[in-house]
Amino acid sequence: MRIAIVSDLHANLPAIEAVVEDARAHGASHLICLGDIVGYGPQPVETLVFVRSMAAACVLGNHDAAVCGEIPLEPFNDFAIRTLQRAQMLLDNDQKAWLAARPYLLESEHFACAHSGFADPERFHYLESKADAQINFTAMPHHQLLFVGHTHLPGVYVLHVPTGEIRLLPPQEIRLQANERYIVNPGSVGFPRTDDVDPTYVLYDTNTRLLDFRKVQYNFSAFRMAIVNNGYNLLDYWFLAPNACQQRTVRAFLQPTHISTARLSKAFRPKEPAAITHAQQMLWLLTALLLLCFVLIIFLLVRVSKQADTLERITEATLEAQSAQESHAEEQEEPQEPVLGPNRFPKLMAWSCSPGVTVQPDNTFRLPKGKSEISSPSQTLPGGLERLTVTYTFDCDRADAKVYTSKIVFLLQDGTRVEAAKHRYKVPQTRSDTVRPPEGAIACSFVFT
Repeated sequence: MRIAIVSDLHANLPAIEAVVEDARAHGASHLICLGDIVGYGPQPVETLVFVRSMAAACVLGNHDAAVCGEIPLEPFNDFAIRTLQRAQMLLDNDQKAWLAARPYLLESEHFACAHSGFADPERFHYLESKADAQINFTAMPHHQLLFVGHTHLPGVYVLHVPTGEIRLLPPQEIRLQANERYIVNPGSVGFPRTDDVDPTYVLYDTNTRLLDFRKVQYNFSAFRMAIVNNGYNLLDYWFLAPNACQQRTVRAFLQPTHISTARLSKAFRPKEPAAITHAQQMLWLLTALLLLCFVLIIFLLVRVSKQADTLERITEATLEAQSAQESHAEEQEEPQEPVLGPNRFPKLMAWSCSPGVTVQPDNTFRLPKGKSEISSPSQTLPGGLERLTVTYTFDCDRADAKVYTSKIVFLLQDGTRVEAAKHRYKVPQTRSDTVRPPEGAIACSFVFT
């Protein structure tokens, strides 16, 4: 994988477009920006939109921090303040919020990135000496390769780990060695401090571990026209002046600040995205537990309500079964005289149960004299019975047919009785009722009215 590392774009849209085109041509698949997207240049909005659409990651630069209100404008020179104030007016709230959300540091398995350095990165000091390099190597002991910008000067600080010696190398092709560590500054895309105004950047191949400093040319006329068309002052841009080398030191930069004198901006954000704190984890866990308890309580309430309804229905069925049993007992006390002729009540011929077992009743039941209800003797049910089918034969004339009602009463193991659903018949003929015996049923009887 090849990664293009760019820094200090400073609102120079033609320059970053040329860099991205060159990086793509040389096989780069990712773009990482080391900050300072805005400031100095005439196209802050266009450059920011381009970076947001192209960069895989970006850290916060000091000009970016000033535009979104993270640090004050006073430490900057007059030229920088004017361009930053223009950028503040041009950028919308979403763009400023995106800049404010950029971290100070980015870390991956291959390298780490910061705008100015890794020791107090929120102070935006300049890394421009071997002593500064030693401080940054110490601040990031677990990374061999570090990328920084801010100074606009391309180069590499190399630490020979066995001896502790640090040396500064000019921009060149470097292959990483196992016994060395590196701090790489890719230079500036939009506002170089070198005598050469061409943008510089670094290509890093994670497979071959090769660093390649690259310099590209861009449409300088387009940049000059953007300065004029957007109302910026050409005299503020040192590289447009005849005495560019002299103007470079006079106009573009103040004296760099160092660790001991740099202004503190805001609280340090270690990574992107920010790590979840222990307090946040506990809060989320507590919220999840409360939600789980609420769902459990609702489930229990629904379950109790259903059980109460079931108990009420069983109680009603038991009372009806007891009433039927009492009526049956009264009928048994009176002599049973068969009723002959038309308008006889149904005569029970047989009852059968699934799966395919048929049991003949003990005798034939007729309506006792003076009674409007008959009940069969209790019939013992086979074990494991799933469905019960009762067949009735209506023994009466069709012309005198009336409405008959049949029901089945089950005897449970605990002594209680449960009445099955009632069935009403008007046409006298053979009928079958099929019911599912309740759990614990050991016997049943049939009631006709």
